[in-house]
Amino acid sequence: MAGVTGEGYRPPMTASNKGEIFQSPVRREPREELPPADTVDPVIEAFKRDVDRTLLRQNLGRTLDQRIAQAAAAAQAVDRWRHAPKVIPAIDHP
Repeated sequence: MAGVTGEGYRPPMTASNKGEIFQSPVRREPREELPPADTVDPVIEAFKRDVDRTLLRQNLGRTLDQRIAQAAAAAQAVDRWRHAPKVIPAIDHP
């Protein structure tokens, strides 16, 4: 297929490159070893205490389209708040 590039791409074999091994220009560093799964990180535990898991469960119960629509609505709300007037009008209290 002409014009194909990307990961796993090999140029066609020709007389000029016969026997050469195609090297990807991307170099990957070895990954760090992860701690065992049973290791308790006090920072993670502190953050978990403040997470409302009911909202996470509700979101996981939604379809992908529902999640995208919710994210788009949240982005629109943020945009409206950013462009809202910066001065709040004074309210006279009796």
